[in-house]
Amino acid sequence: MLLKTGYDFAQYVSFEGIIEQKKAEYYSCLMSIQQHRNTPQEIISGWILFFLDCLGILTNKLQQKYEVYQEKGNYKNERQKNRIVAM
Repeated sequence: MLLKTGYDFAQYVSFEGIIEQKKAEYYSCLMSIQQHRNTPQEIISGWILFFLDCLGILTNKLQQKYEVYQEKGNYKNERQKNRIVAM
C-alpha cells in the first residue's frame, strides 16, 4: 500500500528478514506454544510478545528510512505535492 502511494522508503524493510534474524527465538516461541496446543494450558503470550517485538523493530527501521528520505526532500508523492500547490 505504501509503495503504491509513493512512499518508496518502505520498499526495503522486510518483516520476513526480521524473523530470519531472530530465527532461534521464533522457533522457540512456536515450540513452546505447540506443546499445549488446544488445551487449557495453551498460553500464547510469548508468541504475541515476540510478534510485537518484531513489529517494533520493523517500525523503527521504517522510521529511520523515512527520516533519511525526508531529509532528501523526496518524502511526498505526486498527489501530496499537487495538493500543496492547489492550496
